[in-house]
Amino acid sequence: MNPAHDAARPSPAAGPVHRPVLLGIDGRSGAGKTTLARRLLRALLEEGIDARLFHLEEIYPGWHGLAAGVEAYVEDVLAPLSAGESARWRTWDWATDSPGAERETRPAAVVLCEGAGAGAPAARPLLSACLTLEAPDARRKERALARDGETYRPFWDVWAAQEEALPAAADGPGDLRLGAEDPGAFGQALAWARRAAATAAQR
Repeated sequence: MNPAHDAARPSPAAGPVHRPVLLGIDGRSGAGKTTLARRLLRALLEEGIDARLFHLEEIYPGWHGLAAGVEAYVEDVLAPLSAGESARWRTWDWATDSPGAERETRPAAVVLCEGAGAGAPAARPLLSACLTLEAPDARRKERALARDGETYRPFWDVWAAQEEALPAAADGPGDLRLGAEDPGAFGQALAWARRAAATAAQR
């Protein structure tokens, strides 16, 4: 895994946030979730929308910790954010295979939550909507190993088995499934995020 730190990146000044729009971006390893989420974050910020990005891979406790990571994501990240409170959570240091620093994700108008299990059934009631990105297995493996190199190769099957065992992302109103190879995928994803944000603004 190659965690990024968009969760701590400042977003534009905004008024009080009472209940953020929480958008899940789910899919299996190598589907292109991180790239899509970062593009969506940039687009939303450019449109003046107060937005943040949380990566689940920062909270999974190691190569055998997918289910535990999803549980921590629901309890430590989604639950407080859905109440308009800051989420405080502990990272995982993939280099040392041990717990890392504590972090905080503050609420924003829109929070994108990206990673395998982002739309798991336990998470879905706290999300405004979920996008699931799909890609062929061979393409996913090629992309993931090109991204993370030899550090991931010994764990590919271990992680894939956990993804298989994880309950599928739950479908709800406003949810979307996209093929990563679809040339129009980003446009559809951006329209989806805008709709979710606009719907929430009318609450």
